[in-house]
Amino acid sequence: LARYREYPERAMRRRIEGENRIRLVIARDGTVLEASMVSSSGSSILDRETERLIERVRKFPPFPDEMTEQQVVWTVPVAYQLH
Repeated sequence: LARYREYPERAMRRRIEGENRIRLVIARDGTVLEASMVSSSGSSILDRETERLIERVRKFPPFPDEMTEQQVVWTVPVAYQLH
């Protein structure tokens, strides 16, 4: 997911940090079947960027052979932190 995340310039200038959580349903071949934001960062700027990230994420690597599931459901954080 990190390669799809972009820190909004406006949020950086304003020193806004936060974290969203997104829910992903991923098929065995790596296709994203469902993606949605399940918690707000508290910033509309960061929330909009997370919504755009969800639109960009379409494919992950296929599952390794040792994974027997046909799909997995993950809830993952999307953190925006300035260093």
